[in-house]
Amino acid sequence: MAMLAAAFFGYVFWHPDGGLGVITTVKAEYGELTSSSSKPSQATQSVDLSDSQLTSVKVEPVGEREFPLEKEAIGSIDFNEELSVQVFTPYPGRIVNLFAKAGDEVKKGETLFTIDSPDLLTAESTLISAAGVAQLTTRNLARLTELYKTRAVAQKDVEQATSDQQAAEGALHTARDNVRLFGKTDVEIDRIIAERTADPTLVVPSPITGLITARNAAPGLFVQPGSAPAPRR
Repeated sequence: MAMLAAAFFGYVFWHPDGGLGVITTVKAEYGELTSSSSKPSQATQSVDLSDSQLTSVKVEPVGEREFPLEKEAIGSIDFNEELSVQVFTPYPGRIVNLFAKAGDEVKKGETLFTIDSPDLLTAESTLISAAGVAQLTTRNLARLTELYKTRAVAQKDVEQATSDQQAAEGALHTARDNVRLFGKTDVEIDRIIAERTADPTLVVPSPITGLITARNAAPGLFVQPGSAPAPRR
């Protein structure tokens, strides 16, 4: 293994017998060029350098240098498939609006596109109906309970009203959960019940934070869950 070293102004070279020598002075207009071997028992030698060789002589302090190992190879750049997600609509419907294009950066939960979903419309209609039945049965139970205090109605009527009210409350909770599956919040669900208005617009959010690499959707296009190509990637 060769070891490079320099003293003051000079070169490092090898003697013909394998010894390591150092040129410490330069001949010609720069002075006399001599060399001293690392082996003290060997005779000194001299080397003549041409003008072109002298121009390449550089003086640097002694130090350690790192020589990185570089290799050339042919490859291609591609996306990490484990970090790539195809965004499908969870329910069938027709695309209403698009909110991002290819090359845009999006955050998790940010809206990618919206669709007009008949399934969401059905779920919200069921919610409104269940809320109305729950209110009716609650008022009926309260009225019969007051009448029963004066024995104006039979006990079985109160019990039947109680059963109807409990069934209506259970149906309302189920209807709320069904609408919540479409991404609606409790505030939005309460507004649907209060206003008695169904909104069929389904929001499709981004499942991760990343960069949109492809868009295969347009307003008015009918899409279904899992049908290739995905509206977003």
